[in-house]
Amino acid sequence: MSRRLSQQFNCRALAGLTRQLLVAPADRRIEQVRRAEALHDQIDPQRNYPFDFVNFRITGYHSESKPDELLVGEAAQPDLRLLIDSLSRSVGMPRTEKEPIVTPAQLADRLNVSTKTIERWRKSGLRWRWVEPAAGQRQQVVFTQEAVDLFLESHGNRVERAQRFSQMTPDQRGRLFSRARQLAADPSMTHFRAARVLAGELGRAIETIRLLLEQHDREHPSDRIFSDHKGPLSARQKQVIDRAARKRISVDKIARHFRRSKASISRIIRERRAAALHRRKITYVASPMFERDDADDVLLRALPPTPAAPSPRELKAALADLPVELRSIYDQAMLPEEYCVTLITRMNYLKFKAASLRESLHRYDPSEAALRQIESYLSQAEQIRPQLIRAALPLVLIVAHQQLAGRAEAEAVPLIDLLQIGNDELFDTIVSYDRSQSQSLRSNLRWRLRRRYAQHEPSASRARRRLTADAMVEQLYRAAATADVTLPTGPA
Repeated sequence: MSRRLSQQFNCRALAGLTRQLLVAPADRRIEQVRRAEALHDQIDPQRNYPFDFVNFRITGYHSESKPDELLVGEAAQPDLRLLIDSLSRSVGMPRTEKEPIVTPAQLADRLNVSTKTIERWRKSGLRWRWVEPAAGQRQQVVFTQEAVDLFLESHGNRVERAQRFSQMTPDQRGRLFSRARQLAADPSMTHFRAARVLAGELGRAIETIRLLLEQHDREHPSDRIFSDHKGPLSARQKQVIDRAARKRISVDKIARHFRRSKASISRIIRERRAAALHRRKITYVASPMFERDDADDVLLRALPPTPAAPSPRELKAALADLPVELRSIYDQAMLPEEYCVTLITRMNYLKFKAASLRESLHRYDPSEAALRQIESYLSQAEQIRPQLIRAALPLVLIVAHQQLAGRAEAEAVPLIDLLQIGNDELFDTIVSYDRSQSQSLRSNLRWRLRRRYAQHEPSASRARRRLTADAMVEQLYRAAATADVTLPTGPA
């Protein structure tokens, strides 16, 4: 039992910190183990913590990392246990009367559970440390009384279930398998569904019953309880289930088709949704405001009706020189600067909340409520972006028009190039603008547009000269679609 767990760090920052602390003097490592233990017990899995806060609590020094580097509490807590494991193993914590300790075997005897159960509890939150070897012994894992009390307080029900567990007698197993055969008469019954029913009837753990049923069918292939059970669904079948769910086909109908329980189908659909969310790239500009307790009240409060800003005089001149077919894209109402910044901050905060909640998703059985919340955050953020783009398109036209000022009409060939480049720069500015920088949003966009236009070398190809206004419109819409943006089709 005195061994290291086959467990990896979740947070790269904490893994790096652990490597750094291993070279500290022994007395300092002992102190850092105790500080890390105190921090571990105070971490709330549902909250996020700046890495600098965690680093300071353990070392007493502020880190040189970015101030907005955040650690999810649910991921940081097991990493702190691994940090404690590495540091205490490297130095061997002293045995003192002020810190009562118990070995895994002693704790198992005290709680009337197996040492394997104790090992599972280590992975689930029971904090441990390595102590210096006693006479004639090697280093060993122990638990402080404080760690045991904390685990019992937060996992009392789990401990009680483990204490009630006992091995089944052959007669009990026989009755279990007989009852399972009655349940298996239902063609849609699976090992898991049967285990859930039997666990409720017998007062046993679902996983224990399920493993017994699977072991029986594996060891008695000619006398299987679930003779029609087709085994786990393939990746292809899960893909079909996911596609059917996206087409709004009912879970009940999908379950009947695949001869699985509705719960199993729902779980697969949730897994696929969670996998899609994990693959999705969520980028946002972080802000210290996001960590405030009242962030929701401040950043997600109801906004007043969309105010209209007066159109600049340059816009009228630019629209007048624009082909009629293109005016429907750029003839948009502009929004006040501060209102746009408010929308950008809200968009980034919604993405921040989505990314943070995504980190806490259960790997194999993600919560439906959490999935819906993440999807809602992302949907709300995506609804803001078109509004910001629409309000800034006139500025793109104005800067492009100014770039062409003073040229002869025959030299106005690169207009489509300038508009397309300007649109791309706008799309990027909306998602990367940092309100903490000194430039205002419009000043920043103007600067970026002029820089890009100065770097652009016009093309004088005959193909571009023959472009009609309709072809230019089509080209702009096609280029925007590649950036997952839909341009407006008419004035706001």
